[in-house]
Amino acid sequence: MIDLSSATLFSTGSWLKAGAEVSLTIAITGNSVSPEVTVPNGAGTVVTTSTASLYTFKYTVQSEDNGRIFYIVTAEDEAGNKAEATIDSTMFAGE
Repeated sequence: MIDLSSATLFSTGSWLKAGAEVSLTIAITGNSVSPEVTVPNGAGTVVTTSTASLYTFKYTVQSEDNGRIFYIVTAEDEAGNKAEATIDSTMFAGE
């Protein structure tokens, strides 16, 4: 359901300060209902404006974010089957 091989991460560097934007693009197969991405180190849930796979999730780093940036992707299909995947990065937030 969550195609980890399709994951593409983007940022403007490895050490990101407040105001920098990070994004994740990922394919989710099947009839997923509202996939979500969480950036645990301060961001909470990141939403997407994509309505079909490939989904792109964007987040702007906040001043209180600190540490390695990683993503938790969750998806649920119309039958109620759930999938979750963690995607690590080489990006860090903080001053």
